[in-house]
Amino acid sequence: MTVRIITSALTNAINSAFKGEAQAVTLARVKQDKAIQQALDAMTLACTGSKAEFMKGNSASNSARGEVKAIFDGLVEAKHLAKASAAMYQSSFWMAFENGIPFKRDLATKPKAAAVDKTPGASKTVSVTRENLIKSILATVAMAKALGLTMLAQDIQDIAAETLDAKF
Repeated sequence: MTVRIITSALTNAINSAFKGEAQAVTLARVKQDKAIQQALDAMTLACTGSKAEFMKGNSASNSARGEVKAIFDGLVEAKHLAKASAAMYQSSFWMAFENGIPFKRDLATKPKAAAVDKTPGASKTVSVTRENLIKSILATVAMAKALGLTMLAQDIQDIAAETLDAKF
C-alpha cells in the first residue's frame, strides 16, 4: 500500500492559488486597459484635425507621440512591462486611435483588416473627429428627447458643452 505524501487538499490548495493569481491578473489587465483607453480618449479629443496630420512624425518630432512613448517607457523603466510588450501596446494604442476603435493590447499582433470589426450588423466605423463626436452627441440628445428623457438630454448637453467647450 502506497501512502500519499501530497494530499488532495494540498493539490486543491495549489490549484486554487493559481486560479486566484489568474483572476487577479485578469482584473489588473482590465484596469490597465481601462486606463490606457482613457488616455486614448483624451488623445482623440485633442485631435481637432486629420488623424494623419496629428500622428505625423515620431516621438521626437511629435509631442503627442512623445507623450504616449513616455508612458510606456516609464512602465519599462519601473519594470512593470517588458520592452517588447511596451512597444506592442504603444503600436496598439496608435492603431486604435487611427481606426477609431477601443484599445486592445494585442491589436498590433492582428492583421490590419481584423483590427476593425467587419461583422454584419456591427456599427459602421466612422472617422473619429471632434466634429463627428459633436454630431453623435446631438443625435443622442435628439433620441433622448424623442423618448421623453428631457433631463437626460439636458445633462448630456451640459456635460458636452462644458467638456468640449462647444455650444449645443
